[in-house]
Amino acid sequence: MLCNYHKDGHIIYTETTLSFIRDEKLKPIGVLGIARDITKRKLAEKRLSDGELRYRKLVTEMNQGLAVHEIILDKTAKPSIIFFLMSIRLTKN
Repeated sequence: MLCNYHKDGHIIYTETTLSFIRDEKLKPIGVLGIARDITKRKLAEKRLSDGELRYRKLVTEMNQGLAVHEIILDKTAKPSIIFFLMSIRLTKN
């Protein structure tokens, strides 16, 4: 992965693959390169990582507990079904 600058100044991430071009005696006579823009993937990975850190900090700094629910909304965006998924009792050392 390479970090490059676009001509307008913003950062783009690329993934590059290089291969030799060879003659009939397998002697390298050139190089074929393919670069792929992976900026969207890298930004999505960063957002996911940031979110994981934020929620890990939230859970580790709690001193009570955590309950996870799934809430299904109706067509008017009002809660119609609530599922209790799990409960975790946290203890601090």
